[in-house]
Amino acid sequence: MKENKYKTNFQIITEAYLKQPIFDRKVFICLNPLKFRKDYRLKLLERCLQLDYETETYRLRLENCWQKAGFESATATVLQSQRCRR
Repeated sequence: MKENKYKTNFQIITEAYLKQPIFDRKVFICLNPLKFRKDYRLKLLERCLQLDYETETYRLRLENCWQKAGFESATATVLQSQRCRR
């Protein structure tokens, strides 16, 4: 029988719940599994939004550098090079 190589959301959240640092006074421990799930998903959403923001910031910096160097925009150059390959 093949083993699924991807964990389900339930497995990921359960693993995070069980790995909470119990004896660390600096970390808040949530003993209610439903509240922990809600908090975990909220923190996950915040991390994803932060990564998306950082990615967009880096893309805008790259666009500015390309424009200062006198080139076309980076996305236009990439799209044009992809059209030429076809």
